[in-house]
Amino acid sequence: MPSRRFTDEQESEIGERYLSGESMVTLASAYATNHRTIGGALRRAGVASRKVHRKHDLNEDAFANAPLSEEASYFAGLLFADGSVHKKTSGQPEISLALSGADGVLVKRFRDFVGSTHTLLVRNQSRGYPNGKPFTKVSFVSQKMADDLARYGVTPRKSKTAKVLGGMRVSRHWWRGCIDGDGWLGFKGTGMPYLGFTGSKASVRQFRDYFEAIIPNRVKLQRNGSIWAVVVAGKGAAVLARQLYADSKVALLRKNRIAIRMMHYLALRHDDWKTDGSEGDFGRRKQGKTE
Repeated sequence: MPSRRFTDEQESEIGERYLSGESMVTLASAYATNHRTIGGALRRAGVASRKVHRKHDLNEDAFANAPLSEEASYFAGLLFADGSVHKKTSGQPEISLALSGADGVLVKRFRDFVGSTHTLLVRNQSRGYPNGKPFTKVSFVSQKMADDLARYGVTPRKSKTAKVLGGMRVSRHWWRGCIDGDGWLGFKGTGMPYLGFTGSKASVRQFRDYFEAIIPNRVKLQRNGSIWAVVVAGKGAAVLARQLYADSKVALLRKNRIAIRMMHYLALRHDDWKTDGSEGDFGRRKQGKTE
C-alpha cells in the first residue's frame, strides 16, 4: 500500500481550512503538494469538494483522452511552441494562446475546440511596431486541463527546458502545431525550399530525431544563447512539409499554403522519397547525428 502524505491530524486540519473557504490550489501550495493529493486528503477526512461554478463554458477534458485526436495533438503542439501556462496570483494555472494578424483566426478555432465561451481579446500591439500590429488572444483558468497538458510537456516556464512527452515526439500533428507556432518554412531566392524549428535544446533535438527518421538529412543544431534551432533545406524540407501538412484537418493557413507549394516542388522533380503521411514513417530512415 502506498504511504499516506499526511497524518490524520493534518488531514483534519486541511478539511477545516477547506470548509472555511480556502481552495484546493491554495492548500496545495501551503502543504507543498498538488491539488489531487489535497483532494484525496479531503475525501479521507469526509469533506465533500465544492463544485466549481464557471462564468464561461469550457470542456476541461479536451486533452484528457489518450491517444489524442488530430486536433488535440495539433493544439497541444501549438501551445507547447507558442502558447503559455502560468500560475496566477491565486495559484491557479491560466492557459493562453495569442497569435498576430490574420493568424488570429486559429485562436478562435482553438477556443471552439476546447468548448470555450471566453471572450476573444483583439488588441493592437504597439511595442516594436510603429503602426501597431493586431493580435488575438484567448485565456482561461483550468487546473484539470493544465494537468492533462503537462503530460505532454506543456508546462509553465518551458521556453528553455521544454521536452516533448507522452508519445507526441512521433506525432506529425503535434509537430505541425509546433512548426505553426515556432517554426518557419518557405523558399530561398534560388527557389530552394527550407523548413526550420526553434525552441529548447531538448525539443529541437526531438524534432531532428523525428525528421531524420523520414529523410536522409544529417543536420547540425544551431544555438543562439539559450534558444536552439534546426533547419532543413532542399528536397528534404519539401518531403518533411508534405509529411506534416498533407491531408491535415487543422493548420495555420499561411504556412499550409507554403507547404502546398513545397509539395508542388516535389511533384515537379519526380519525387522518389515516398511517405504516406502516417505516423508509421517514423523510424524507417534512422540516421546518425551530428551536433
